[in-house]
Amino acid sequence: MKWKEIKKGIEEAFEHNDKDYNNEYFLNTIWNVSTVDLDEKEVSVVVDRDNKLFISKGTRSFVDYEDETVAGMKIPMKCWIHTHPFGKAYFSETDWNTINTQKPILDSAIVLGDKERMKWYKYNGKETLCRIQIIELDS
Repeated sequence: MKWKEIKKGIEEAFEHNDKDYNNEYFLNTIWNVSTVDLDEKEVSVVVDRDNKLFISKGTRSFVDYEDETVAGMKIPMKCWIHTHPFGKAYFSETDWNTINTQKPILDSAIVLGDKERMKWYKYNGKETLCRIQIIELDS
């Protein structure tokens, strides 16, 4: 698939779910793009103040916005979402550096792993970190 089509699919998943960046369908779409469509390349999605998406792709272990425009991005950013296509959902040292640098203009961050999620967010003036493990149940 061409990159423009892939980005459009992410945008449609966001629109389809009322622009809810915590929605499982939306997050799973990003994960599938990263692990299937892009053959295990990192994907980053920033949701800005106006719910506009800024999407980029990288290597297996790094993603930036060098090849994508961020012109028009409005702060504060609601959420920065990115994947760890090798499977583990955790904030790396690089991720923490990004969060700490962006803290004044970033409300939350989510890292996606294989059936895992980790989220950092601000709530009532405090920073919170939570981990979610997705368990598939047999019927």
